[in-house]
Amino acid sequence: MAKQKKNIPGKRATLLSISRKAGVSTSTVSRALRGDSRISDATQLKLQQMARSEGYTPNAMARSLSTRRSNVIGLALGDLHNPFFPELLETLAMSLSRVRRHLMLLQTGPGTLRDDDLESILGYQMDGCIISSANLSSRAAEICMQHKVPMVMLNRVALNRGSAVSCHNKAGGMELAQLVVEAGYRRIGMIEGNIDTSTNIDRKSGFIEGLREAGIELVCQVPGRSTYNGAFAAMQEIVKRNPIPEAIFAINDVMALGAIDAARRAGLRIPEDIGIIGFDDIRAASSPAYELTTMSQPREAMVERAVKILIDRIENPALADEEIYIRGELKIRGSIKLGNISKPGMISS
Repeated sequence: MAKQKKNIPGKRATLLSISRKAGVSTSTVSRALRGDSRISDATQLKLQQMARSEGYTPNAMARSLSTRRSNVIGLALGDLHNPFFPELLETLAMSLSRVRRHLMLLQTGPGTLRDDDLESILGYQMDGCIISSANLSSRAAEICMQHKVPMVMLNRVALNRGSAVSCHNKAGGMELAQLVVEAGYRRIGMIEGNIDTSTNIDRKSGFIEGLREAGIELVCQVPGRSTYNGAFAAMQEIVKRNPIPEAIFAINDVMALGAIDAARRAGLRIPEDIGIIGFDDIRAASSPAYELTTMSQPREAMVERAVKILIDRIENPALADEEIYIRGELKIRGSIKLGNISKPGMISS
């Protein structure tokens, strides 16, 4: 009795198996699947249909070995408790998908990213890296260069070397200061974030400079650690002051939400008793629960520019570094009294 040939489960279709079945070379199959014009339309169609019926999928690892490109972009993120960063991640993933790149998330946590941590991360097969962590060592760009991995800082300022794309945080801080002054506020306080980050430094300096141009000094500066809980505790301290500030600028939106909730817990009305503004325009900012007045970061424009800069340097590593600053947009909502603000088109949702 003749033995029946058994099918081998899980055996994967390859360029070689398809080429043998079709009676052509593997290079012909490869070119046909890429739509190479050197292969006739009829042959392309035949081989593409055969590949589909065989369940063929390209071997990304083998392709990366032959092309020395993985099409993988690493994203180094710090603490994800701030909703701005998951929203940034979502925008970046969509942008990279449009240019046929894959995203590898490199979660560094809230602590400082050490040099050896970064070197371990760069051991992965990545074409480039986008860094949006506040806690990078100053040698981040140099280490990336040593590994020949192009790098772009996103929502951060390059510390020593490297390209960077960021919101114009200082200009945004100045614009927010001008807004609260024009709205009629004079006793103004601030809840700070992490004091050594570029975003905190630039937003704070811009806001203070904007107030000083109007002859106003901050009545208080309280640390909020860039977190909801930190700002909640800061606001509990602020409301004990006599008199309390008329308005508070929180360096980021997640702290502004914590400040609003703490103020309400203390029996204060927003904006009747105290006005509160933020910076970022996270999704919760526009919710009816908060109606937060804030500076909206141009997230999509920042991501698109960062991706272009990175891919340009993957293709041409000799390109010079770039630092790009993009202006944000005021979003004026119900968390402040409008006062004397009456310019047409100034109020946005």
